[in-house]
Parts: sequence; C-alpha cells; structure tokens
Amino acid sequence: MAAICEAARPFNVLALYLFGSRATGTATPLSDIDIACLPSDGGEDLDKALYLELARRLGTDEITLVNLHDAPVCLAFSVLKRGHAPYGPRRGARA
Repeated sequence: MAAICEAARPFNVLALYLFGSRATGTATPLSDIDIACLPSDGGEDLDKALYLELARRLGTDEITLVNLHDAPVCLAFSVLKRGHAPYGPRRGARA
C-alpha cells in the first residue's frame, strides 16, 4: 500500500482504490493488481504516466489501472463500495 501512495503523490489524484482479488485477499500468483484512479480532472494525460510510476514502484507491469471518470457506472460503484483507498486526502471519505 505504501508503494501505491508514493506513486500517486506527484500526480493530481484525489484518490486511488485497490480493488479486485488483491483487495479481497483472494489473489493467486497469476493475479494482476487492480487499481482505480480518481483524478481531480478528467485525467486523460494522467493514465499512462501514473501507470508507469505504479509499475516502477510495485515492480510489475501486471496492473490494471481504471480511470473512474471513464469507468462504467457499475464498475465505479463496485470500486467505491468494496475497494480499499490507500491514497486520498480524506482516506475515510467515499465519492
């Protein structure tokens, strides 16, 4: 979780959510890392740079990065309801 927080600091990100098998404790050795990003703006220019920084900090490119501004409503709802927010100005707050 610390690596995720450190990766987000240089970017204009309101929150990052860890979701999927890593968040629920059901990950296997073949599982990727699912991370949802809530940028302060649309985040179009953010996605690639943040992905590269996350990959560098986490030591893997097996990452799925979802921009919550572009995500289907059902996925965004699931992430906000069930995901863990290791990074955000108000960690207990939900969008």
